[in-house]
Amino acid sequence: MAELYKGTLASYKDSWQSKVEMENKDVGLGIVISLPRVYARELEHHLVLVVSGPGDAADAVRACLAGAVLAGMLAAIASAFTGAGMGAVSAAAFEAALDGCLGGLGASVQSAFSDDSRWSEWHPV
Repeated sequence: MAELYKGTLASYKDSWQSKVEMENKDVGLGIVISLPRVYARELEHHLVLVVSGPGDAADAVRACLAGAVLAGMLAAIASAFTGAGMGAVSAAAFEAALDGCLGGLGASVQSAFSDDSRWSEWHPV
């Protein structure tokens, strides 16, 4: 099975971490002092949709995803994800609608939603 579509539908940040590191600062006249510097990072969540199936179904899948019904469903799923997290994502109705749009190809196409979460880089505050 080939990957026919992969895209990020929504993103949000929800957790923050901070740390303090001591840094040497030259204040002039050869005087160097150690000062605290605060850093922070955020946990970023990305809702990813992956649709897999036979390679000849790629155009049909893209056409279905561009249709109003599936686009509206994806918007609702993305909204639920950003509001309540991955637990609010229900893919059953989306999969049924995609299957209906694809007709005979629907049985050979699979879709999956995942939460691609990762910490951002540390940055000074």
